[in-house]
Order: sequence, then C-alpha cells, then structure tokens
Amino acid sequence: MRVPSQYDSFETEVLKSDKPVLLEFRAEWSGPSKSLAPLLDEVAREYGERLTVASLDIDQNPLTPEQHNARSVPTLMMFKGGTD
Repeated sequence: MRVPSQYDSFETEVLKSDKPVLLEFRAEWSGPSKSLAPLLDEVAREYGERLTVASLDIDQNPLTPEQHNARSVPTLMMFKGGTD
C-alpha cells in the first residue's frame, strides 16, 4: 500500500525513513498522475518489504515540491538517507 505523505509528516515518512522511499509528487486533477497510480500500487505490493512508496499532493503541500525541484506532475524521486 502506498503511504500518503503530508507536509507535517514528510520529514518522518520520507527524510528519516529507514528504507528508501519512492515519492510521487502528484495532483488529483492530473490525468498522468491517475494513470500512474496502478503501477505505483503494484511496485508498493512487490517491493514493500524493501521500499516505501509514497505520494504527496502538490496542491495540499505546495512548498515541498518547490524545495525538491519537482516542477511538473507526476514527478518521481527516490530518497535514501534523507536526500534525493
């Protein structure tokens, strides 16, 4: 299962995670974000023991994508040890 990440839990869920995190910057209104969802769910099921798959809605969390240079949606980034 994918983890919904919010700004207030971003540091804990993504930056301080013990496992690598595949983070999707997404938007509800984005057709490509919706199309990518089943694939990310499959990745989460298959690699959930070794990898956290998370999504962050850019409309609810506008500062975080800017801090990580995510300029369009969907954008996928891998975080490990607090860095992308």
